[in-house]
Amino acid sequence: MSYSRLGMVLNPLLSTIFTVMLVHPPQWLAPPGAEQRQGTMYLGMRAAGHEDTPPLSPDEKAFQSFSSACPQSMGSSDASVTPITFEQMREDLHARIDAAGIPPQITVTGTSLPTSALLPQFYARRAYKLAWSSEAGPQPQVDVLIDALRDAGREGLRPDDYHLAPIEATLTAVRSRQAEHRVIDPCQLVDLDLLLTDAFFRYGVHVQSGRIPPPTMAGAEEVNPQEDDLATILETALESTQLVDTLRSLPPSHPGYAQLRQALARYRAIEAKGGWPIVPEGPLLSKGVRDERVVALRTRLVLVGDLDPGLAHQRGLFDEAIEHALRRFQRRHGLAVDGVVSPTTRAALNVPVRARVRQLELNMERWRWLPRELAARYILVNIANSALEVVEHGRPVLRMRVIVGRPDRP
Repeated sequence: MSYSRLGMVLNPLLSTIFTVMLVHPPQWLAPPGAEQRQGTMYLGMRAAGHEDTPPLSPDEKAFQSFSSACPQSMGSSDASVTPITFEQMREDLHARIDAAGIPPQITVTGTSLPTSALLPQFYARRAYKLAWSSEAGPQPQVDVLIDALRDAGREGLRPDDYHLAPIEATLTAVRSRQAEHRVIDPCQLVDLDLLLTDAFFRYGVHVQSGRIPPPTMAGAEEVNPQEDDLATILETALESTQLVDTLRSLPPSHPGYAQLRQALARYRAIEAKGGWPIVPEGPLLSKGVRDERVVALRTRLVLVGDLDPGLAHQRGLFDEAIEHALRRFQRRHGLAVDGVVSPTTRAALNVPVRARVRQLELNMERWRWLPRELAARYILVNIANSALEVVEHGRPVLRMRVIVGRPDRP
């Protein structure tokens, strides 16, 4: 029997890392300097839009540069806005794309934003017709996309990476003119169209294939996902007015990814309320012990769902309910399941919620590196839990313990 080899992430409450059989896991949770690179507006996209990728050859990617030909600004008065037809807006969009150069840039309201070759390809296919507005103004699909961008955090992504501020500012200016029955600035509609289209492509690539490329490792070609044709996907979604369903279909559909998304929402909610208490140092805590530290332990276990809040009523008593809850916590974290708060268990309990949130975000990123459709049969290795599962048609058919490590460092 042949099994696909791959790296995976799967845990309903906490990120647990899985790896490719016979392939060593990476020694990092994010590439060196990734935080600094991710904080910039740089967008070097592989095929469709990966951040932080090395420069690609001309055959792999064609860059474009867009420079606004519109003299008006968002503060233009009616006197300075020349009414033009929708066809003239198409011509302006075409002219801006034809003025392209290297590196790719869109100048919108005085701000230069990087983009990718997907954008000119998309507009060339539709003969440079605006995608998000009609002569009457922005279409309802605009709000659908903005809602998805605002909600990007649920996928472990950052809304600000998708031009959200300039999109909202431009849309507000356009709708203010509409509300006052004033002439709509055509340049604002062109700017808005370019921003929205590029935001869709950037978000689509990130949520499908990851913000950063997978690490280089043996067998990587077996697990790298194939990116969909986002230009065609967007065109179809806009024509059919099914953008809501299209956006929902972009993230991975694997149950493991969905569980991580749910866990991320729970842990962020805990973080928003101040996190969980620290279990202070001291003697071992086990069943039958009375200690004020048990109060913090009980609260910690309740917050993450390991302990029913209706149980363990006695304030400082380490009772059977707490012992069962602690065993569950230990099992989820790959610790020795003994129901005792040892130094190792206490250290795991005291990991800050922000660190757990970051782990979930990074492991969602790892999921996005995998193929959208897994093979019918594969081997899944839980590194933290030293466990292996053989999965056939979505169901585990065999489980066993494994030793995780290298021959020289088991």
